Amino acid sequence: MASTTFGPDKESSLRERERMVELQLARRGISDPRVLDAFRAVPREAFLPPELAEFAYRDTPLPIAAGQTISQPYIVAVTVEALGLRGAERVLEIGTGSGYAAAILGRLAKEVFTIERLEPLADEAGERLARLGYRNVHVLCADGTLGWPDHAPYDAIAVAAGGPELPKALLAQLAPGGRLVIPVGPDVASQELVRVVREGNQHFRREPIMSVRFVPLIGEQGWPEEGGVIRKVMKRSEGKGTWPGAKQVWRSDEGGIAAGDLISLNDEPAPSSARALLEPVMRVGRRVTPQPSLEEARWHCRRTIGALPSRLRGLAAEATYPITRSAALATLTR
Repeated sequence: MASTTFGPDKESSLRERERMVELQLARRGISDPRVLDAFRAVPREAFLPPELAEFAYRDTPLPIAAGQTISQPYIVAVTVEALGLRGAERVLEIGTGSGYAAAILGRLAKEVFTIERLEPLADEAGERLARLGYRNVHVLCADGTLGWPDHAPYDAIAVAAGGPELPKALLAQLAPGGRLVIPVGPDVASQELVRVVREGNQHFRREPIMSVRFVPLIGEQGWPEEGGVIRKVMKRSEGKGTWPGAKQVWRSDEGGIAAGDLISLNDEPAPSSARALLEPVMRVGRRVTPQPSLEEARWHCRRTIGALPSRLRGLAAEATYPITRSAALATLTR
């Protein structure tokens, strides 16, 4: 594969990748040697915005373009290992994002077909994967919940977003004996990662893997486009469900949100460590849009981290980015 000049220098990147594989994957039970080798080989910093390259091997998801995220390495590894790839498979991935997981899959399977619904992400991922030498990975901009029938059936399907139920189109495109790994649940805030094995024409065996939190699977056989971004804005008078020591969101008479407060998306909790690190650079009093989009929220969060002293940026990233990835925290600054 082609080399990259993003982020850390080559030797530093290799050391950090080896450390990530050992501490974040192997020690947590990822044991397939081929999977571990794939993570050693793929430079995660090449799939990140340049300003986040220094955080490439942190044990956390990170924001990318269009309000989306690159998944935590461990979650990618769990998904990939559950697919049971041996090298000759045709794989479908739903949710290309930056292309990182597709690159991992490209080292483990014969051919990978990956679908991204957001055109800017699909274009960037396709160019990036081609530049890095992943000739066996093919990118399509389309509704991933409908699959890619032209290349079906697939020996394995990996879905990087949580749906309300198993998409029938993906089940139909799974080959006999094929494995589908997907987060599923009735709530956009949390899901169960499951593996579905096709054992016959209409018989599928479902196996639970772990509880997870993924971004919503948007599409005809997933969640509607407008659903589930901001589900609850708490008033200051509400006490239940607040984060330890953190300020709550409040609405002014004009319907604005107070800058410097934390906005709860999808009712997910946020650790007080995020508040403690970010509070010194918050500015209370300025109004922002009444209904900030997830992309706007993440932009403000990244801007806040940029305002921190350099020695605190890494700590703030660790506290903040896992939250932004699952749509749980937005930090609003002036």
